[in-house]
Amino acid sequence: MVSLDFLQDQYFLKELENYPIKEQHLKVELLDFSENTIAEIQGKCVSGSLNLDGASSMRRTCTFSLIVDENTYDLTNVESMISINKKIKLYTGYTNFMDKYKAYGDIIWFPLGTFVMVSPSINHSVSGSTINITAKDKMCLLNGEVGGSLPAPVSLHEKYIRNEDGTTTVEYVNMYDIVREAVIHLGGEDPSKVIINDIPLKVKKLVRYIGHKPLYYDADGDETDEPVSGGRTLQHGDLAGYDWVDFTYPGELIKQAGESVTSILDSISNVLGNYEYFYDVNGNFVFQEKKNYLNTSYVPITELPNGSYSVNFGEDYIAYSFKDSNIISSYNNTPNWLNIKNDFVVWGKRKTTSGAEVPIRYHVAIDKKPVVPSSYGDIPWQVFLYEYGKNAENNATDAGYYYTELQNEIPKLINDDKQWKKIDPSSMDYFLDFIDADSELGKFSVGAIGRRTKVVVDDSVTTLYQPPVPDYVIVDVNDPNASSITAELRKRGQAYIQVSNRDAYTYAGIGKDAFSVIRELIMNHTSYSETINITALPLYYLEPNIRIEVEDKLSNIYGDYIIRSISLPLTHEGTMSISAVRATNRL
Repeated sequence: MVSLDFLQDQYFLKELENYPIKEQHLKVELLDFSENTIAEIQGKCVSGSLNLDGASSMRRTCTFSLIVDENTYDLTNVESMISINKKIKLYTGYTNFMDKYKAYGDIIWFPLGTFVMVSPSINHSVSGSTINITAKDKMCLLNGEVGGSLPAPVSLHEKYIRNEDGTTTVEYVNMYDIVREAVIHLGGEDPSKVIINDIPLKVKKLVRYIGHKPLYYDADGDETDEPVSGGRTLQHGDLAGYDWVDFTYPGELIKQAGESVTSILDSISNVLGNYEYFYDVNGNFVFQEKKNYLNTSYVPITELPNGSYSVNFGEDYIAYSFKDSNIISSYNNTPNWLNIKNDFVVWGKRKTTSGAEVPIRYHVAIDKKPVVPSSYGDIPWQVFLYEYGKNAENNATDAGYYYTELQNEIPKLINDDKQWKKIDPSSMDYFLDFIDADSELGKFSVGAIGRRTKVVVDDSVTTLYQPPVPDYVIVDVNDPNASSITAELRKRGQAYIQVSNRDAYTYAGIGKDAFSVIRELIMNHTSYSETINITALPLYYLEPNIRIEVEDKLSNIYGDYIIRSISLPLTHEGTMSISAVRATNRL
């Protein structure tokens, strides 16, 4: 087995990178389909490349040509060394010329992945035999190319349990178990090679109180006979907290014959919203959450600072620095000017208590916040824009860009003193906010580059803001598992309330909120989405979706970037190509 201890030695890797003499090798370990090593081929690689794509579940593909001494390879014979019933594990290596690091071996082998050969060929000539191999990582065993096609319809969201009395009980399956079932039992993967992260077994599900008499609780969540200071009151229709439930698939998950295992994984990742799956360099299947550091905490509407729209990419680990690097041969920088927007409008629909649908709108612009003249009194700046526009309209002068929408909406939101009414933010139909031009994003303000508007119309947006929900889990004291549930909640530090009438609570559905959509738009459209391309000497331990530091003043490339794809040579004369996108702190 190849020792990989050197990958943790940054000083050694840096010296190896800068060592003036490079003698490169390629090693192919032949594996059976259970991934036991059965043979090894070492030879001279005359051509080849490895491509890593961080945006695809098929993370690794490679092609290479290897000169071998033997001429007994029969590609149609399953008993041959290169045949349809074998996988390969690929390594590239450098001769270790550094005496002080001899403990790492005579050849420093970098693992490149475990692959399935999909298109081999062999060429015999008087000079020897050349094997040409095209291979893909093990995802081709799940996506239907080599394996993973479903032979019959399959239902994954539920299973039927036969009881001792002859009756049948339907159980809904956890998302975690669906992924394992798909990859292991339907895809044939070794259970020891399946890594599933970030899928909880239990989650909090929103519930609403539907009882007809008020309930009173003290500050600790204990029920009282009447209202107490610091406590809370539940009225009919109020959001009460959460139920503690299995994290199951919402709705049906049924796949038809001929679909693939990856279609199941796609459905799961789409429901979860921000997940990915792939095979890593060690041939392990990985399903995990993408890390985007989006802060989604609720902030009351009257307390919204500019920073509440922020998305922070600043705490991630820098895996490699190309700053002052002498291995780079060229840079390319392509900023996307058309991506920049500074005026964001999200439209949705809200249902009233009578069941009628009314349009809702959230408008955020990067613009100069007006200073309210003292003659207008101490009023919010949005109200000042409305009052100024109303006066201008009466005088037949310019009422301003925002007045048309404000004249219809502001009167609903203010009282006789021209101050905000106390309105539940989740029941509001309109709000206007500015990210001030003096902020970090002022370079993209309306005054600096003109108005560039992005409008989203989405009927699944049903509220401007998610309503505040009491952070309590509702536990039914009559549930046989109540004691184990409360013990788990205490272990997690989760507050809970024990109730005797669970029928007084029902599950509550809330659609998307416009505030979160606006934040995502701002995140996506206040950056040039700069894609850089770097050509350099190869580094075989870099991976997609890691963070790197780059600096090149002549091409205006500086800061941190996320690697999207890498193309690596498998021969000594080649260079590496990296495509990366800027990672910044965005508001």
